[in-house]
Amino acid sequence: MQIDKNKEGKEKNVDVKIKDFNRSLPGWQNNIVKVLAIAMSVYHIYALFIGLLIPQIHVAIHLIFALSILYFSKSISETKDTEKIPIYDVIAAVLVVIVFGYVVLNYSEMAARGSRPNITDQYFAILAIILILETTRRSFGNTLPVIAIISLVYAFLGPYLPGILGHRGWDLSMLAFHQFMQYGGIFSVATRTSATIIFMFILFGGFLTKSGGGEKIIQIANSIAGRFIGGPAKVSVIASGLMGSIAGSAVANTVTTGQFTIPLMKHTGYKPHFAGGVEAAASTGGLIMPPIMGAGAFVMAEMLGLPYVTIITAAIIPALLYYVCVFMVVHCEARKLNLAGIPISELPILKNVLRESVHVVIPILGLIYFLVTYVPVIRAALYSVGLIVVFSFLSKKDMMTPGKIIGALEEGAKNAVGVASACATAGIVIGVINGTGLGMKLSGAITGLAQEFLLPSLFFAMIVLVFLGMGLPAVAAYLIGATVAAPGLVRLGIEPLVAHMFVFFFANVAHITPPIALAAYAGASIAKADVMQTVKTAFLTGISVFLIPYMFLYDNALLMMGDVQRILPSFVIAVIGICFLAMGINGFLNKKITILERFLLIIFAVMMVQPFFIIKVISVLFGILWLLLHYDVIKIKRKSEPS
Repeated sequence: MQIDKNKEGKEKNVDVKIKDFNRSLPGWQNNIVKVLAIAMSVYHIYALFIGLLIPQIHVAIHLIFALSILYFSKSISETKDTEKIPIYDVIAAVLVVIVFGYVVLNYSEMAARGSRPNITDQYFAILAIILILETTRRSFGNTLPVIAIISLVYAFLGPYLPGILGHRGWDLSMLAFHQFMQYGGIFSVATRTSATIIFMFILFGGFLTKSGGGEKIIQIANSIAGRFIGGPAKVSVIASGLMGSIAGSAVANTVTTGQFTIPLMKHTGYKPHFAGGVEAAASTGGLIMPPIMGAGAFVMAEMLGLPYVTIITAAIIPALLYYVCVFMVVHCEARKLNLAGIPISELPILKNVLRESVHVVIPILGLIYFLVTYVPVIRAALYSVGLIVVFSFLSKKDMMTPGKIIGALEEGAKNAVGVASACATAGIVIGVINGTGLGMKLSGAITGLAQEFLLPSLFFAMIVLVFLGMGLPAVAAYLIGATVAAPGLVRLGIEPLVAHMFVFFFANVAHITPPIALAAYAGASIAKADVMQTVKTAFLTGISVFLIPYMFLYDNALLMMGDVQRILPSFVIAVIGICFLAMGINGFLNKKITILERFLLIIFAVMMVQPFFIIKVISVLFGILWLLLHYDVIKIKRKSEPS
């Protein structure tokens, strides 16, 4: 909710309109959903740490719980059947159990059939897709399901499409194989991530909330940065960057730090979709943040045969530039919403807050410690849940009683089901990209279409790498991109480290790039915001990641190549250029920036992407002149008209 003032100076509430399909169920029907949610959490703890099921079986059971809960708790529209579970949704939930129960009971036979699905497999594949798309529509609106449907149409129309888009086309047998029979499509890395890392971290957030964590985090952040404009959100950006370097997954980072930072930003006054989008952008940036870079630094060092220190040193300035842009977008938004800092007299004293928040701080520090010491990510989440329960007894008010533990199990599952549905729908798109060979075709076309010219080669490489990032984990996308794209870039005269860093950056941006923006989907779920608005915000907030690789490719000093006399001026000018980009994207500084001014600011930023230093300096000088005019430091006087 945004606080604004009308002409009379009175405050009024301006709500963000979000479609709400949630049902207000009566007692016994609501209890059914509660029992399912608690059972879902208990099952995941068992399956991930005791049962250790085959991944496809685990994902199938994960979807049985998630989709059933969604059909019971989400209405078919905003106005229909909002206070009861209608018979058609009971039937839909039964179909969910039948379809994915079929996978659980027949996994071995399905694996043996391989690429030869029988007629039952084909019918169940179609049913599974329909059931998933409908729950996604109820959870996030029409956009994502429509994208999935378009991708499926593309898969079937392959023989009729020209050029690089053409392929032999799918029939129902291939649909079942690519979407239902293997570790792709519905059971792709997106849904597997939802069923493992995402679920456990959202469950951690549920326990943290029940132990009073949300309130304590807000108090701590306010005591540190509440006096500054939009201060708590800036702390959120920093925390996400630090955690993201360790977590190794933009989505995991979003659901980890997002449990604290997104409510904090909303409490400060940011709109829900902005809070979710900024968290997703900041979390994605963690993958390029030294020292760990989401495990990418180690892989790149092995690929290039360079010392690990060389890799993380090269990544320092690009990562800082990315976070300068995110920081500036947050600052400009705070100015736009007039989110002034809190008077110091009204702020809690940090020492007192920390003393009262030991039961919250220790589990968070414990989580960081587990991740730094390379405890498996899922296990780190479980251990941290245990710390919450144990240390909650230090606070009489917030101790985790059996009732609170059951409530945390319920809340965690309910918060995770929407992400599960979105990830499964994203998996459908991923299945088409991989199953039609579109990603590899684009890879092979990079140098051919560019015809040995550098800029077209870079552009096509960027497109392919973003596509790869949609269908693969970041490190896997980098490995394939390094094999396919990097050699071609090196042949065009780019130094190997620069080429690989270019590849690595673009292999990570799919987490906030439409349509497969999983980190943004996770952020939207936590923020309870419109998903496509959140995706748009995340994309625009992190848009500097599309500019920075070109900047360091044309100026290697930004990768710490050269002496201080060369690196420092390049860094300062790049920071100024990135700030221009952030102001141009947001459209506000101390007052509204006109469309023409925004366009010019973006042009000044784009001028950083070229090899001529003098042009960069001129662009910076013009930008500084604009700033002086904008702040009325320099005023242009007009000659008075003759009477």
